[in-house]
Amino acid sequence: MVRWTDNINGEPDTPRGVSPVRGRVLGDPAVVIQKGAGCLAYIVSTIIKENGEPINTHYIGKNVSKPASRRLEDEFGLVKAENRKQKEHFELKPVDTVKVQYGRSETKRAITNVLGTVLPYYNYTSLAELNAVLRHYNVVADQGSEKSRMYKNNGLVYRALDEQGKMVGVPIKASDLYLKPTMKYLQKRFDKNALLRAPLKQRIKNAIDLALMKTAVTTVEDLQAVLKKENIQLLIRHNKDGSVGGLTFVDHKKKAVFNGSDLHEKYSAASIHEQLRAKTQKQNETQTLQQKQRPAQTVQKQDQTLKPAQQPKMQPRLPAKEKELPSKQGEKEAMLPSTGRGPLEVLLQPESGADQVPYDQPQQKKKRKKKRLHL
Repeated sequence: MVRWTDNINGEPDTPRGVSPVRGRVLGDPAVVIQKGAGCLAYIVSTIIKENGEPINTHYIGKNVSKPASRRLEDEFGLVKAENRKQKEHFELKPVDTVKVQYGRSETKRAITNVLGTVLPYYNYTSLAELNAVLRHYNVVADQGSEKSRMYKNNGLVYRALDEQGKMVGVPIKASDLYLKPTMKYLQKRFDKNALLRAPLKQRIKNAIDLALMKTAVTTVEDLQAVLKKENIQLLIRHNKDGSVGGLTFVDHKKKAVFNGSDLHEKYSAASIHEQLRAKTQKQNETQTLQQKQRPAQTVQKQDQTLKPAQQPKMQPRLPAKEKELPSKQGEKEAMLPSTGRGPLEVLLQPESGADQVPYDQPQQKKKRKKKRLHL
């Protein structure tokens, strides 16, 4: 049984066109509803066939539902589920500032699309942190100057930005937008997000630590480029004199915004600037030391690569027989007249005893006596 309704409360309405699909699902023809936007369909079925036999629901998803969904994808040209990634990240495109300059309707539609994705899902605790995210999409929330009437009445408008960050188009009141993102609404979001911020810090801190360990990261701009690869946007705030005044980190993966000092003291603008300065100084000192050691290493290599004629001649080692015993310079060793050898050689020669048998004289073997058998 199929019923159509255009009401979100589920009230039935007039039947619409249906299209049967070849094959049988749960014993009955599968029905695809050609519906429009905002329509709801109700499909009611049983697990009993018309002839009273039960329908086997064992492995129904693998054996029945999956083949049926494939046939529906092929017949109606739908996106195949198997070809899609398991997890897709929605990427919001920045507002097209070329179009918003022409009228209020384009500006309102573009800003509404951005706010609908940012406000409910990002974690921010102040208007400045919210604008850090919105500026990435060429949108800004503006309260006006502190002396303005809108600021005193806690009013808020949203405006589109061009590529240079300048406000363009017609400002849209917060009360005129779909979500009613007024300051009262945002203040509730600030209080709620403050309680959920702690677990979102760790990923940004780890990414900063790993980036600072890289040799190539020596400036804030280098750090900004490395973090961008991790889907973390680093916003640099400059003072009037051009120095770095503050750092804001926007994690588009975890959807969280933090100032550097909110993460930890060592992630503040001054601390990171000092870490990079000390790192650069250490690298320069190491490079200077290596350059000083290169000439000494070059001289040592030249000494090792001297020609054979230039190298000192080594005297050949004499065999053991030709070696002479150490003696004092200018003194000859005394020779014994009876043997014609020195006294040390005579002392070291083993004595010949009478019990020694010459090697050429064979030893006599003892004969064994044969045992007689007494018969």
